[in-house]
Amino acid sequence: MQTFTTKASAIAYAREMGWTGADAKLAFQELSLPIDELSLLNTMVRFAGPIMFKRQRLQGAQKRLVTIRNREVEELSNSFSEMVRDYEAQLDKDRSSFVLIVKTLYSVAKPFGYRSAWIEALLATYQKYTTQHPAPALKQPPSQQKKTS
Repeated sequence: MQTFTTKASAIAYAREMGWTGADAKLAFQELSLPIDELSLLNTMVRFAGPIMFKRQRLQGAQKRLVTIRNREVEELSNSFSEMVRDYEAQLDKDRSSFVLIVKTLYSVAKPFGYRSAWIEALLATYQKYTTQHPAPALKQPPSQQKKTS
């Protein structure tokens, strides 16, 4: 029969029995040393009943809450990422429409002698931008998507 003179040795013994360090520390808070193996096992058995059951249930509930929160964060992150991609695609589409209107009006005005360095710079810059950054595809709403059956 073994005798334990420190709480650290008692905790190490409990860990060998499959206990967590935290459970062992809680079980041995009121432990008076030195203690023999039989008394230590008796203390462990008394703690292992309702106290450990309640603690493990609380830990399980906390883990469930963490899992639920992590899923919510991941869903929100995915949702926001999708929204950002859609907004960027819509912005590119709107920008393209705006530049197309400016280009059309400018091509109509040029034969009448209208010249603008600003518009020409805008068109040149936009042309350079579109060759370097192809526009992402817009996500179609479910009502406008083609059905493939």
